[in-house]
Order: sequence, then structure tokens, then C-alpha cells
Amino acid sequence: MTSKHKISFAHFALFLCAALMAAGCHKKESLGETVCPTSAFKFTTPFAISSTTVDPSVGKLNIIAAFSEPVDWILTIKGDHSQAVKTFSAKTDSLNVDFYGNSSSEHFFQAEPCTVVLELGCGLGSTTLHYTYSKKPAMKNIDFGTMIIDFDSPSTYSILGGWGNDLVKQVVRTASVVKDTSAQGGKAMLYYGAVIDSTASPVAKLWYYGGFSSGIIAQLNILKSAGVTDPSRIYLNMYIRGYNSTHPNTQLQLSLEGQMVNLESGSVMESKNNNISVDWDGWRMVSIKFSEFVNLHPFTTTAGIGSLGMGLGAGPEQNSKSKLLLDFVILTVDAPYKEIVKRNY
Repeated sequence: MTSKHKISFAHFALFLCAALMAAGCHKKESLGETVCPTSAFKFTTPFAISSTTVDPSVGKLNIIAAFSEPVDWILTIKGDHSQAVKTFSAKTDSLNVDFYGNSSSEHFFQAEPCTVVLELGCGLGSTTLHYTYSKKPAMKNIDFGTMIIDFDSPSTYSILGGWGNDLVKQVVRTASVVKDTSAQGGKAMLYYGAVIDSTASPVAKLWYYGGFSSGIIAQLNILKSAGVTDPSRIYLNMYIRGYNSTHPNTQLQLSLEGQMVNLESGSVMESKNNNISVDWDGWRMVSIKFSEFVNLHPFTTTAGIGSLGMGLGAGPEQNSKSKLLLDFVILTVDAPYKEIVKRNY
């Protein structure tokens, strides 16, 4: 065999080895689980909802499905008119979701038709179902939380003046229930005011204009009956409209008031405060943990809290006028309003 033939054979051998390797003659080990289900994938329990008409004041929507293999899925619930949206997602072989009407967006579900879409990963398609809310969701189920105030219902509210009958101070303030133009719909509490101390030299603008209070013992007792007394588990959620462009420095002071237990003197009357600077325009959902309310002493439990106070003022700088709209004040457990999920996958 000539040198030329030897070189050609060597080239052929290298080519043959490379071809065999490319063809997979070396066995490859699979790392991790398969991304997509097999071709035998199927529904073992059909995608279904508990009812086509839901009264959210007394009930919930239950959504179920089961599969022969785990699969990535996204469940989307959307209000056909309000454009409110709530989504759930996971990779499981089944889903069992209880939905109470809370939205993940700044929009709120209303009395309206709604669409439920289940999308499966790996190009396995989607399924759509429909139901109707006969009323606007109130979210009073303990699995979700408990409502404190929704100004749509007729009720009496304690509106307290910042300075009472002190005639040496000129008080201009309004706290009234007005038509709410927000996505939540219905009515809201309007806070608007200014306080000037005309006896001061020079005349002083004061930070506190007026207040509103609401009892929350009943709501906390509902949570207590479910074993929820840890302040770090409870969120106070409020839908607030700010007017920062025209009324900068508006501040809402929140107070949890009642017989508080502290480390020095036992049970005493005390308020736990949290100040919100309403430095935005438009509607926004604000969520605060009870454990973030502060004073001289920390919370131990929610025992002793009797009411929620909300005072309108000016901050961080004093200003002649402040304004905000307040609506939909609700307690939720273990997560802010938008993130509440009750599910069993």
C-alpha cells in the first residue's frame, strides 16, 4: 500500500468515526425530567367550573382539572366588561382552585360575565369556559380575608374634625361618601381639607385636618376563630386615589387603636401608626402588614385592637390643602390583596 493510499484510508477512518458519533453511536444520558408530556397525555378529569352563575357574597368559584402526566399550565380569569384579571400557574398533574373574586390588576371584578381560560404548555392547546357574577365580589370568605369598609352599602361613619369646636382655628374640610369613578365602582370616601392657625404669627398651616374611624373587632374575631392573631400574617389593603399633581404632600395616617399590651406597663390605651404619603395620581391598591404599624412598643398579637383610624393630613411638608379618595378597605391573610391565592394543586 502506497503512502498516498495510507493517507486516504486514515482520512476515511476519521470521517467514518465522526459520522458515527454524529449519528449517535455514543449513548447519551438524559438529565432531569422530560420537559413535555408524552404522546399519551390526556385529561383524566375534564376542565370544569362549579357553576355558571356565582353569587360572590356567599360563594366561590371552584375550578378543577386533572391530567395523566404533569404539565405546565396557566389559568386566567377575566371580567368581560371590567377587564379585571386573575392568573394562576403551576406544573402539576391536577388543579383545584378556589377563586373568590380578587384581581391581580388595578381593575375589579363586577357583576358581569367572566371568561376562564386554561392554557397547557408544550402546544397542547387551551380550553375556555364562561360564568357570570350576579353581584360584585365582596370577598368575605375567611379563606380570603374579611371586608372592613366598602362604601357602596348604606351605613353610618364617624367623621371627626381635626380641631372640633376650637374657634381660633379656621377649618375647611370635607369627608363624605361620593360617587366613585374608579374601576372598583360604586362609592368612595372623599377626604379634602385645610387647617390654618390664624392666631399664629405668621399664620401657620397645620398638618392634621380630620379623621375617620371604623370598628374592626368583628373582623379580627373572624380571623381569630381561624387561628390568625399574628400581626405579621394580616394585611390591611386600601384602594386610594391620589391627586399629587394638584394636592402634593397629602398624607393618610393610619392608626390601630385600643388596649395594646406593651412590655413596660401591661395593657394600656395605645395607637399603632403607619403614615402613607399619597404621592401619586390615580387609583392604587396599598397593602400594609399589621406588624408594620409602629409606636413605642411592638405588637405581640392582635388582641385588644378595637378600631382603625384614618386621619387626613399634610406630609412630609405642611400644605394648605390635601385630597384623596378612599375605598375598599379589606383585611387579607398571609399575602396582599393582589397576591392572595387559595388553591390545592
